[in-house]
Amino acid sequence: MMTQNQQPSLREKLYALFQIDLPIQGGSGEDLCSAIKIEYTGPAMFVAVQYEVLELIFRERNLEWEVHEQRLHRENGRIYDVVQVIVLKDNDEHFPQLIENYHFDITDCIEKDLTEDSPI
Repeated sequence: MMTQNQQPSLREKLYALFQIDLPIQGGSGEDLCSAIKIEYTGPAMFVAVQYEVLELIFRERNLEWEVHEQRLHRENGRIYDVVQVIVLKDNDEHFPQLIENYHFDITDCIEKDLTEDSPI
């Protein structure tokens, strides 16, 4: 729940815009400190949640996108999936190609999958 001076979370923003309640917590995903934390919903389901989050973020911005690179990063006992996205614009020669990184904390998903002996 949001206090008077607090900005809505990404989960709250996406719900307000699209009425979709995603199993996420945390920040905007722009860096490790504001990583989007994926809540465990089932074996390897975190990837579908990541792509749904990205789809909604870019739909709200009215931009096309595609994944350029995806890699795991470990830091301070946490596991992050870093998704590098290329932002596309309708053949506009004056629009530089943008690359954005989104950081997802998938620690709980990976650990739960491994303890349940499920495929990742």
